[in-house]
Amino acid sequence: MDVFHQVLTEILQWAKTVGVGIVAMSLAEDHSGLPSSTDFVVEQETRWGLLTMYFDQPVTPQIPVLLAMLVEQRAEHATLLVLLANTVHDAKSSLTVASGYLELLQWKHPDDEYLHRAAKQVLQLDERLEEILGGVVEYPTTLLDPSPLIQQLADQWGPYLQKKNIALQTNLVSCWVMAERKRLAQVIQHLLNNATESILPPGVIRIDMKKNEDWLEIRVEDTGNGVDPVVATRLFSAPFTTKTQGHGLGLFFSRRIIESWGGSLELEPSTMGAVFLIRLPTVESGVGADG
Repeated sequence: MDVFHQVLTEILQWAKTVGVGIVAMSLAEDHSGLPSSTDFVVEQETRWGLLTMYFDQPVTPQIPVLLAMLVEQRAEHATLLVLLANTVHDAKSSLTVASGYLELLQWKHPDDEYLHRAAKQVLQLDERLEEILGGVVEYPTTLLDPSPLIQQLADQWGPYLQKKNIALQTNLVSCWVMAERKRLAQVIQHLLNNATESILPPGVIRIDMKKNEDWLEIRVEDTGNGVDPVVATRLFSAPFTTKTQGHGLGLFFSRRIIESWGGSLELEPSTMGAVFLIRLPTVESGVGADG
């Protein structure tokens, strides 16, 4: 499935879920599989071409404009993610070749300690690239209630944090969003990992869910050292890290993932520790959802 077809499929699914009487959508000159006739056809120009929308009832002028905006934003994010995935894949392919040569050299020079250390570092970099690649590959979105997922993550992280003398607290609410389970877990775990590394035990990490009008808000708070204001301005840039180890892409990809679902990821002002806020647009119905 090409990027644009996948984008239209996702937005069409979401629009039907929230009660917009839309039957089909097409972008540019692709009209395959569309209704042969309908009384309510609306066309809207986008940067990706002419968007044609087929409705089963009259709609207000704002609805086609909103859908066109969603298509533009989602297509931009999707094409960027594909570009990033291809770039990382090319880098990983080159690294795999280098790893092969290093293994051959290790076999020829088994007593070379420096060579063994270099091979180990290349292997670790190869593993990190695999993680990054997993963060930029496209996954289909579905209706999702994040609360069971976050509870599962809390159950997994709890014993590990307890050994570090860090308490993990949660306040969860049931709420439906359009997201993808694996990628949302990736974002939450990245924030948990950052919070853990910033805390000088004893400390507390808190995950708080709250429905605010048409938005689900997920806050990940910690009692760590907080974020320096100078660092905060570059926090979501790529690559950027304050750690001695790391690729500096975690928060960059995390924000991209959340934004691809029409949401946002921000660092909130705080007098103690760091507070990261995830906001996702809510969906009214959970019928056929993946919990």
